[in-house]
Amino acid sequence: MSLDPVPLEDIPYLDLSVVGGRRIELKTFWDGEQWYTWAKTDRGLVRLRPRDVALSEYVAKEPARESDLWIPFVDLMWQRASWSKVLPRTRAICAGFQNLFTSIAKIHHVHFTREVLGPVLRSTFVSTELEYIVTVARGIFDLVQESISIIWKDYVKLYDSEQDAKRRRKKLPETFSKMCLRDKQVPKTAAEL
Repeated sequence: MSLDPVPLEDIPYLDLSVVGGRRIELKTFWDGEQWYTWAKTDRGLVRLRPRDVALSEYVAKEPARESDLWIPFVDLMWQRASWSKVLPRTRAICAGFQNLFTSIAKIHHVHFTREVLGPVLRSTFVSTELEYIVTVARGIFDLVQESISIIWKDYVKLYDSEQDAKRRRKKLPETFSKMCLRDKQVPKTAAEL
């Protein structure tokens, strides 16, 4: 099999005319019948055709499997906000989602094996997974807020120069709790937000 270099322009889901200063992060591609992925080599990019994909973020017009999940926020971040400072947070958000769904699957599994596990073990499994779910979800909220803060500070520019100067003076909080809570305890009002 020949692994001839592929120009970036030949990757079917990329529109290089709108990249701007963002980073291109190549994803696995499902065309409805076949999987494709690209690997960087010393000769350039080469196209690979895996038989199947077990766990992957991928680009497609439609899901490869009925159980695959489309997360609009991740899609937006990957397509429109893939700047160097934001991309690591987007990757961490995706990993967080994968961990959340794994924990939910574990709880689902415990439900179907409840007779074998017994009440004490069943309760321990579920309570520890719920605690983990809350912790991961909170981390995702913080990563989202961090991303928004970075985008606001480094990549947003208002057409009205007076308003843009005002925007630059007012930094967004970097954590979800600082955004939503006053004194780390009381929820902020809609007007305060």
